[in-house]
Amino acid sequence: MQSNKTFNLEKQNHTPRKHHQHHHQQQHHQQQQQQPPPPPIPANGQQASSQNEGLTIDLKNFRKPGEKTFTQRSRLFVGNLPPDITEEEMRKLFEKYGKAGEVFIHKDKGFGFIRLETRTLAEIAKVELDNMPLRGKQLRVRFACHSASLTVRNLPQEREQPPRFAQPGSFEYEYAMRWKALIEMEKQQQDQVDRNIKEAREKLEMEMEAARHEHQVMLMRQDLMRRQEELRRMEELHNQEVQKRKQL
Repeated sequence: MQSNKTFNLEKQNHTPRKHHQHHHQQQHHQQQQQQPPPPPIPANGQQASSQNEGLTIDLKNFRKPGEKTFTQRSRLFVGNLPPDITEEEMRKLFEKYGKAGEVFIHKDKGFGFIRLETRTLAEIAKVELDNMPLRGKQLRVRFACHSASLTVRNLPQEREQPPRFAQPGSFEYEYAMRWKALIEMEKQQQDQVDRNIKEAREKLEMEMEAARHEHQVMLMRQDLMRRQEELRRMEELHNQEVQKRKQL
């Protein structure tokens, strides 16, 4: 008798639980039917940007006190760009992450660079825009490579001493002096050659000028002699004409 009562109590306890689960499933199914369908993806490969329009980032929250802006650390490499992309379109693509300080596009090779204000904003843009489809291509966003800064430490103390010279009489001193004498002799001879060439050039210019003047004088003399000869012939013809008239 007691076992029958226990079975009835368990049956009564399970019945409301099943009814509650069935009611919860009906509510969840109704909520799914009331939710609007997701927006379709455009056929040209671009993501729908209507949901991101108007979304901006508060730049004050991503700027540390005293942090330098627009440095090499916040410069991004953007690869696999469409060949017809413009600089204005590139800026608009990153306008959510603040104003860009530098934009460079190599259209022939399909890549570009853009410099954002801080490193944090560049990291956010890299995560969000990497592998994003744009006109049938997937963008590749990476940090631009920059030359490493080298720091030399623990130099020996002798580096702080003044320059050291070879001791007189040593092998280094002897050949250093011979090299010094050879260089000095070469310098003196080169100076002498330069002076000789300069003097020869000036002398040649003077001789050429004198020869030109003498040639002009000779041409003038020849012209004068020619004119005198013509004048003498004209006088002879005139005298002959006068003699003929007298004879007549």
